[in-house]
Amino acid sequence: MADLAVSVARQLNLDIAGIDILFDQDGYKICEANSAPGFQGLERACAINVPELIFHAMGKKFGIPVRHSERWEQAIDKAARALLKPMKTPKLEPANEHAPASARRRRKPA
Repeated sequence: MADLAVSVARQLNLDIAGIDILFDQDGYKICEANSAPGFQGLERACAINVPELIFHAMGKKFGIPVRHSERWEQAIDKAARALLKPMKTPKLEPANEHAPASARRRRKPA
């Protein structure tokens, strides 16, 4: 399931995303992709500070010095490797770039 969310975020060129996934009798389905997610439920469920993790990840990605210990950095890298290594990214069909924007975006019901 995590590899599906990562793949969707990559297809949408989102560094930070909340991918809502539903499960039914046919398997996992993408409900929506949020480019400005809240992560409150994730923070409560996993006892983590998502904004802090995003801040440090963006600092690392863009080469901006961020004050934190080498021990903290090693712990985060180790956790990420343990979590992401076994995942295999599924192949997705490329988005139809020639379709009008309204056809590519689904709107929430009123």
